[in-house]
Formats: sequence, C-alpha cells, structure tokens
Amino acid sequence: MSTEQTIKIPDLGDVDTVDVVEILTEPGQSVAEGAPLLTLENQKTAMELPAPVNGVIKNILVSLGDKVSAGTDVVIIEAEDAEQPKPENTAEPKPPEPEQQKSASAAPAQTAAQRPAADTSATTS
Repeated sequence: MSTEQTIKIPDLGDVDTVDVVEILTEPGQSVAEGAPLLTLENQKTAMELPAPVNGVIKNILVSLGDKVSAGTDVVIIEAEDAEQPKPENTAEPKPPEPEQQKSASAAPAQTAAQRPAADTSATTS
C-alpha cells in the first residue's frame, strides 16, 4: 500500500540555484511528515526541505555541495499509509457540527445568567 514519491526542489522565486549544504537523512531511515531532509543555501538565505509525507528514504539523489534548481529530483521516499489520511480528513468535518451545537446552547445559558442578576438588582432597590 506504500507508494514511491520523488521529492523535487520547490520553486525558488528569483533564485536560480541553491547549494546542498547538509543532508539530514540516509537511505533506509524513517521520516515523519515535515521532518527536514536537506538543508539548501544560497548567498542570502538557508532553508530546509521537509518531507511531504511519512515514509522511508529509498534514495538520495544529490550530494553535498551540489548546485540544484527548482524541479530537480533530490530524494525518493516510500510513502507509508498514503491511503489512510484520506478517511481521517473526511471524518474531521463531523466533530465541528456538535461543537457548533454546544456554542448555541451556551448562549442561552449566558442569557439566563444575566436574568437573575437583573432580578437581584430589582430586589436590592
């Protein structure tokens, strides 16, 4: 059920190339979504390239010091459980509905709390 995914250098804006200054993973290593895979640097800034999915590194296609540009293949990752996040995402919209109902029931409770305060004021006058 796992699928291979080739990770590419994203659009770099007005920068043509960046240097690979650090390789933070190795083949066979498990990585979590968002974990840094590589550190890229140009004269102005450094950035980390994150893993887009949970998975296992199959191959690293670049070496330290390589100059890479947008669209360059850099890492092959075997994504784990690529099909499971879809059902979880469809289940997420269901919980907000009960929360909205709770918010609606909380509003009348506040109004009820205000009414006794008004009655107390009338009693002390």
